[in-house]
Amino acid sequence: MSKAQRIRNQRAAAAARAAGLGSRRSRRSIAGFAFLIAVVAAAAVVGVVLARNNGTRNISVGGQQVNLPARTSSSTGGTGLGRAPNFSIRTLTGATFRLLPTRAPVVISFFAGWCGSCLQEARADGQVARTFGPRGVRVIEISADPNDSVTQIEQFIAAAGNPPIAWAWDRQGAVTIPYRVTYLDTTVVVNRQGRIVYRDEYPTPYGTLARVLGRITR
Repeated sequence: MSKAQRIRNQRAAAAARAAGLGSRRSRRSIAGFAFLIAVVAAAAVVGVVLARNNGTRNISVGGQQVNLPARTSSSTGGTGLGRAPNFSIRTLTGATFRLLPTRAPVVISFFAGWCGSCLQEARADGQVARTFGPRGVRVIEISADPNDSVTQIEQFIAAAGNPPIAWAWDRQGAVTIPYRVTYLDTTVVVNRQGRIVYRDEYPTPYGTLARVLGRITR
């Protein structure tokens, strides 16, 4: 074999080795990229699941998203945090619930049929109705999720122990939007003058509601 032939063979072998190395690197790169995509997809799925089971997730209602920070507000003097938007809504029993005029305070809570933490709120609301109902206090729980269903809401009510309160589904955001609800577990207390005296955006314990109502039902 001539020297020129040996050189050509060596160059061909080197080129083959380089091509093989590049191919292996390419395969590792593709595999790494595929793994990254899988991790991102899994994280997205977990995020959706957590959002769907988190009782205080941000939600869009009636096609409108209002970004407000979670907060707790209370008017200790009972004069109000502002006038409550008046509303009437059809309940699951077919009756019409009207906020105003009212002869006694009203407790309004916003939930969704799939919201786990909202069960705590619903049970507290049921205790409020049993304790303060004889004083005229009314309580209504309103589903703020337009994608909820009557079946899911009824299952939620049963899981909460069938509290003796009014239940409604706000499919169009007719109440949710005026009340600027962006978190489930939002609770609003309205006094007999039609003013908001308490508002929060987390599961409200019965003790808190009892203290607020105790001040304004004397």
